[in-house]
Amino acid sequence: TSSERYSAAGAATLQGFIEDTSHRQSSLPLAHSSFFAVAPPKSPTQPRHSIIATGSVFMEKKFLRNCSKVRHIEDIVVDSSIRGKHLGKRIINFLSDHARSMGCYKLILNCSVQNKTFYEKCGFLQKSVQMAM
Repeated sequence: TSSERYSAAGAATLQGFIEDTSHRQSSLPLAHSSFFAVAPPKSPTQPRHSIIATGSVFMEKKFLRNCSKVRHIEDIVVDSSIRGKHLGKRIINFLSDHARSMGCYKLILNCSVQNKTFYEKCGFLQKSVQMAM
């Protein structure tokens, strides 16, 4: 069954991870390396010290992939007064390029149903269902 394959693969990978990292466990965080993108205003009508768009990405090491890196995009926000000028897509592209340059095998995000179309336009595909408590 797929459950048995998952368990066998997970056990083998986890054993390899433990053997490979036992000497440095205390210095191996599973999630770190946050990276932020901020767009300052370029219009004279916007306050000089305001932010018109922002986004962040953080890295997670995956046990089942020999600590390969996956990046999570979060907090993509564009000021409502300036939407429609592709700033959100530019932030996503910037963060995606950064993730690739860091050797990440996957880039993922969670979004609301209202924002699904935007992220699809940025190249993301719906892959699974998110659960939360």
